[in-house]
Amino acid sequence: PFLPLLQSPELLERVGRVGEYLRFDSVLDVKLRELVTCAVARHVGNQFEWVMHAPLAEKAGVAPATIESLRLGARPTALPGDEALALDFANEVMVR
Repeated sequence: PFLPLLQSPELLERVGRVGEYLRFDSVLDVKLRELVTCAVARHVGNQFEWVMHAPLAEKAGVAPATIESLRLGARPTALPGDEALALDFANEVMVR
């Protein structure tokens, strides 16, 4: 989405601030943010985001088995309640 935004530097700056808020200042726990980022990266096939965020998710406390399931495109099993809820919400929002 950033190529069209380059045509409007002001809009690009504002969208960038939204991204910064969501990544660094959101009220969501960093573990959930990274988990959902990984799920979305796999859903849309964004290899760059996956490579950057999978290690961050593990560092934040997401189980390696959960990350591997996402990498394979499978629904992770035996998730803690907060992670299951976050993935359910993300999957509901993403158009399949």
